[in-house]
Amino acid sequence: MTETMPAVINVSNYIDGGWSEAASGATIESRDPATGNLVAIAPRSDVEDVDRAIAAARAAFDEGTWPATSGRQRATILLELARLLRAEAEPLSRLVATEMGKPIRYVREREIEPAIDRILFYASAARMIRGEVTASAPSHLLNFILKEPVGVCGLITPWNDPVDLPLRKIGAAIATGCTFVLKPASDAPASSMAIFGLLDQIADLPPGVANGVVGDGAVIGEAIATDPRVDKISFTGSSEVGRRLMELGARTFKRVSLEAGGKAPVIVFPDANLEKAMDAVAVGIFLYAGQSCTAGSRLLIERSLHDRFLDGLRDRAAALRVGSPLDDATQIGPMVSRRQLDRVLGYVERGSAEGARLVLGGEQLGGEWSSGFYMAPTIFDDVSPSMSIAREEIFGPVLSVIPFDTEADALALANDNEFGLGSAVWTNDLDRAIRMARRLRVGDVWVNTHYVRLAESPFGGVKQSGIGRELGMEGLDAYLESKRVCIDSSPTFHIR
Repeated sequence: MTETMPAVINVSNYIDGGWSEAASGATIESRDPATGNLVAIAPRSDVEDVDRAIAAARAAFDEGTWPATSGRQRATILLELARLLRAEAEPLSRLVATEMGKPIRYVREREIEPAIDRILFYASAARMIRGEVTASAPSHLLNFILKEPVGVCGLITPWNDPVDLPLRKIGAAIATGCTFVLKPASDAPASSMAIFGLLDQIADLPPGVANGVVGDGAVIGEAIATDPRVDKISFTGSSEVGRRLMELGARTFKRVSLEAGGKAPVIVFPDANLEKAMDAVAVGIFLYAGQSCTAGSRLLIERSLHDRFLDGLRDRAAALRVGSPLDDATQIGPMVSRRQLDRVLGYVERGSAEGARLVLGGEQLGGEWSSGFYMAPTIFDDVSPSMSIAREEIFGPVLSVIPFDTEADALALANDNEFGLGSAVWTNDLDRAIRMARRLRVGDVWVNTHYVRLAESPFGGVKQSGIGRELGMEGLDAYLESKRVCIDSSPTFHIR
């Protein structure tokens, strides 16, 4: 990768240490959502290509030395990957901004830098994988637990964080000694497959350990999920697709980790720092044009604060700078595709039809932004908890405002949803913060902040938001199997 991107990037699959096109010769295109210009041409792979990739991963695991490498060796590979990522951070940031529309300032600060940090964490964690010994066993028995790599992993990732999300899974797979086949999103294939250009430079990484195949999700994802040679699936995306992959994976008893949809409630109490809360709520929903699974899409506001807080939100939303994703000053870029924009506009129509009051936005931006998929920051008031805009994941810059009267009301409203990924609580009452954190049915609770994530802490959801965790040592456990070993040193067999 260079500082100046080619006019059109030709993306290839990466299988068994080499680059290849789809066996059929078919291709897909990715386009700049700000301009409509062609960014990349990538393979439209099919089952034949997936078969080759899985075969390579299976052979590297079953026949090679990779699973037996030491934690130190795997850590060295991850440290080299982090070094290469840092060296390519700027061109990679430009590629992501161009291909999926995320403002480059946020790509640098909130995708590439965190991805590097997570790879560094995995490098450390690779040397900290430990089993256990049963010290209380009888003296003639040595009973211990080994931690071993689960095997071949199918990694399926979305377009909204096309570098960070694949690297979360790739880092864990390498740290634990697994092999993998990555299926990246078709809307941003060049960004995700650029990772393999870095992995290809690491001499100590054996062929077949890392494989990437681009293509339609229904074809590639289902081929991975149904292949008995794949031991584990790690998926990030919609709850609907996650449910389908889990059903397919169950046929061959695959280990399945799912990080699926979200409908994060942001709960604001009167004793909060309201100016800070207004800033955070605006950023928490309109950042990335709302294309985040932990976007704060439901504002639960104490009734006495409603008018003041809504006025402050409108002012902040109006002040956010819309612009080219490649402009450092841009805060709001386009949505990733016409399909995604139309989906969000459809929810705006449904919200109005169901009786919610549109108080800001609700339309595609025109004028100088008419060539791109730009959506105005949108706020609905008078939202009932039963409305589709309050219940379903929109994945766009649409905020539903719902008032509450008591702490119990706020908790009931927050938990009254099939999703349970993240939530934010705004209060300066520590007792209340702890009460709410304990009773919210979500995987992540932020208090007086939003969008803070640490590599050391597990991330994932409950209910329809997923199964299992990524990041932290708990995230590594999903890529490991426990094997019990019992050695008997007594001279006679214990059963007579």
